[in-house]
Amino acid sequence: MASSAPHVGDSAGLELKSHTPVRVLLVDDDEDDWVLVRDALHESAPCRYLLDWSATWEDGLAAIARGDRDVYLVDYRLGERSGIDLIREAIQTGLRAPFILLTGVGDQDVDQTAARVGAADYLVKGRLDGELLDRSIRYALERRRGEERAVAVARAEVAQADAEHARAQLQQLIATIAHDLLQPLAAIRGRAQLLQRQSTRPDSTERLVEGLERIVQTATGMADQLDELVAASRAEMTLVLERSPTDLSALVRQAVSGAEQTTDKHVFRCELPESDATGNWDAGRLSRVLNNLLSNAVKYSPEGGEVVVRVSAAPGCATLMVEDHGLGIPAADLPRVFEPFHRGRNAERSIAGAGIGLASVRQIVEAHGGSVEVDSQVGAGSTFTVRLPR
Repeated sequence: MASSAPHVGDSAGLELKSHTPVRVLLVDDDEDDWVLVRDALHESAPCRYLLDWSATWEDGLAAIARGDRDVYLVDYRLGERSGIDLIREAIQTGLRAPFILLTGVGDQDVDQTAARVGAADYLVKGRLDGELLDRSIRYALERRRGEERAVAVARAEVAQADAEHARAQLQQLIATIAHDLLQPLAAIRGRAQLLQRQSTRPDSTERLVEGLERIVQTATGMADQLDELVAASRAEMTLVLERSPTDLSALVRQAVSGAEQTTDKHVFRCELPESDATGNWDAGRLSRVLNNLLSNAVKYSPEGGEVVVRVSAAPGCATLMVEDHGLGIPAADLPRVFEPFHRGRNAERSIAGAGIGLASVRQIVEAHGGSVEVDSQVGAGSTFTVRLPR
């Protein structure tokens, strides 16, 4: 290590950047060595260094553990134990200040061992003078500063990446909620227009009450989604499910009733089981899944047609299928259809959309421990299948 140290002329531009004295600890059981080091430091820079001395391995380790020195000079021979062991144990405790190993004779094996355990330099006491020791300390401190700068840069890069990831998550959630609010808004508008038309009829009271109840339910769902947006702005990004016994067939009937208010070109057909289709699910989140799938079925079959919703129930699992006869999805787009912001190339220009509805569907379904898949052919339509553990 000493053989690779710069020549005197090379170190002329490398100066300690502070007028604060450098605190040095010497761990050496020979007082003559302490005098040697003291005189060498004084010779090179009378006011630059403050030197302390520990005469035993144990005292040295205790002093090092305090971590209040800038650099540590450690003798290779410390009674029955070695300076190598001392440096190794000190570094294992997490101390990051530089260590310089001193030895009585040059030994390549000791030099290499010192480097492996983390010593910054290796100096032979018989060749020691003030200039060499001063240069070794200054270069060791500068290397340590460089390492600290590199760590700081790495941490800053990680923090920046984390912040960018958080921003991307928040942006995606905002886009998802904005997308999901469009469908219930359309339902509210459709129901309100229907109530306007029905309000002049003599038997309109019951229909008005039922319609208003649906508007209230839809508006409540929108408010819940806005609550999620507020939570996200407070860095509560984790999707937390509020599970309770939920009847999937009832959710389908409610979602289809809402979808019917948004179109007069489509016919909805529900195929629901006679058996119980209840599971321990988050009803609000599954309503979003249904609303997204039904909204897509309407949107991507612009010429109208039949939309079929099927529910089947088996022990431990329930299956939901939404089938349309619309545009279909190109085969090249199918592997990415559930990715955020990805849209089928046959629809991205002709039909408005953000490409985040199906990503939201997958997130919610997978949070329930379920799965979602799609079978589609261009020109024939698409069938989305959701499987949910009960």
